[in-house]
Amino acid sequence: MSVLFSIGMIVKAGLRILYFVLILRFIVSWISYSSRANYYKEPNPFVKFINAITDPIVSPFQGIFPTTGIDFSPIVVALILYFFIEPLIFRVFFGF
Repeated sequence: MSVLFSIGMIVKAGLRILYFVLILRFIVSWISYSSRANYYKEPNPFVKFINAITDPIVSPFQGIFPTTGIDFSPIVVALILYFFIEPLIFRVFFGF
């Protein structure tokens, strides 16, 4: 295997992990919005960790949508990554 192919596989795995974390962030925002009992409490350390990982990527997209309580920006970022960034990466690393 070539080095470029190996780097491409590592980038592909990183993107898959990022998709998973973005979907988790969307689900967590949905659950925290629906449960008003925990609304004013300090966030869970797991939620803080997910937010810390995804904030640099998600924050530019948060002002685009109207505020409904549920944050749709993680889904938008995941779709942008899936439809635009991933094909570009495959073309660079794998030659497709």
